[in-house]
Amino acid sequence: MPAQAVVLGGGVAGATCALELSALTPPDTPLTVTLIDPQPIIKACTLVAKLTRSALDLAISDVDAAEWSRARGIVFVQDRAVAVRDGQVRCQSGAVFRFSACCIATGAAPFSPHALRAAGDSVLTLRDTCSVDSLKRKLAGARRAVVVGAGGIAMELVHEIARCHIVWVMKGTHVGSPFFDKRAAEQLSNVFGLGQLSCESLGDSLPENRDVTGSGSSASPLSAQSTIASSASSNETEKGRNIDAFGAGVGPEWVSRRFQPVLFDKKGKIEIQQPSKYTELEGRSTNSQKIVRIAKECEILRVTKDDAGVWPIVAHLSDGSMVGADVILVGTGVLPNVNWLRGSGIEIDQGFASKREASLSGCPGGILVSAENMSTNVRGLFAAGDCTTVRLDTVGADWIQMRLWSQAQTAGRACAQSMARYLQGEPAACLGLDFDVFAHATQFFNKKVVLLGRYNAQGVKDDYRMVESGGERGDDHYIRVVLVNGRVRGAILVGEVDKAETFENLILDGLDVSQLEAELVDPSIDLEDYFD
Repeated sequence: MPAQAVVLGGGVAGATCALELSALTPPDTPLTVTLIDPQPIIKACTLVAKLTRSALDLAISDVDAAEWSRARGIVFVQDRAVAVRDGQVRCQSGAVFRFSACCIATGAAPFSPHALRAAGDSVLTLRDTCSVDSLKRKLAGARRAVVVGAGGIAMELVHEIARCHIVWVMKGTHVGSPFFDKRAAEQLSNVFGLGQLSCESLGDSLPENRDVTGSGSSASPLSAQSTIASSASSNETEKGRNIDAFGAGVGPEWVSRRFQPVLFDKKGKIEIQQPSKYTELEGRSTNSQKIVRIAKECEILRVTKDDAGVWPIVAHLSDGSMVGADVILVGTGVLPNVNWLRGSGIEIDQGFASKREASLSGCPGGILVSAENMSTNVRGLFAAGDCTTVRLDTVGADWIQMRLWSQAQTAGRACAQSMARYLQGEPAACLGLDFDVFAHATQFFNKKVVLLGRYNAQGVKDDYRMVESGGERGDDHYIRVVLVNGRVRGAILVGEVDKAETFENLILDGLDVSQLEAELVDPSIDLEDYFD
């Protein structure tokens, strides 16, 4: 019987794995590659630029899964896998697919704070194309939106939305906390043109039971009703929503790429009448002036209706204040989609005993895989992307796991390499050094950003030094380098991304640069020429 390879999931990791595996299969080998996903679209990944060996500027696009697969000799099946056991994949439709090797790349489900899971249609958790289509409709004519979260989705939302006042609620002390420490965030606030990112929490001095940001008309008191009736799926768990409600994520820069014409098509300007202790940021949109108010170290405790009828919903914050809004947009990260694998025999990470340990991995709770070959504990089963937790003892000292598009693409490619060797009877193994150093290229607030190694000194136990340049008001760049015993262990580059390859090489080579600290971050010095 010809060998069968099955890939579960049409996100970046799954699509990359299927494509690479098909390309690696010799023409005379009778191998069928089958890609199974419940959505009719997959995430095609295109290389825009190679900034370093590991830091890639990627473009993610939605493409018709059937056409894409047919053109590449891949069999696409629109169905949902519900069980993997004994060399078979069983799907929701009842179909069964036997395999010689299988890659599980079912991604992750968006995490939604518990208080928001039963808040009805006015709360939108952003993850996939369908949820962004809903965003497009909900923002049409919206006067005020509450954005929850401090990571990439939240930052892009706040940057792109215009003519709609924003109240930005985050648990952390600063914008970008999933990526940057507080010092870097303070410097980057100038480069990103946002003013002061951190702010004091709202205090008890605010009027009780009032809309703290004003209404744009008369400042009406809010009369809280009972919590809005739940419209959430019964499959939701305490830790997050079941992936059944979502498809693969939408990809980087999804707001400006897909919906900028809609987001800049609002009518009217709402004046903020009542002062508050929020940090206020003046937006730089060419279409309109916008006001963003940030509440740090704050959470939404519950959502109610407004009896006064001024706002569709009212968010009750943990500092005692209340905010009326048209919509709440949630971008608070993801949880690996592995609940459907319970009882399958596949080893799943159970998390960590302490926050300290969890912070060193960054991605607990997924299918445990080895970076050496992306294999699970079950023979013939591999896994890649957001649904995995990579074993720390199999990666380089300066690689960290984050659930990012760049790592999903790397893992998908590595998984295909291992599966190809396994199917040819060779020991499964990845090629290259993709797990030696962390590297991620992205954009925040329309600025190119490259993150390398232990760029926040995360997990560094030895004494370290940080040297930086830029980040002052008016600067268009920021460079920070983490040094341990005179050797580069990590770097942040904003604007000056052309130096990224040199810093990546310094991390890998372990060269002593203790005599060159100031020169490392001097934008006028050509580091590449210097080290050549």
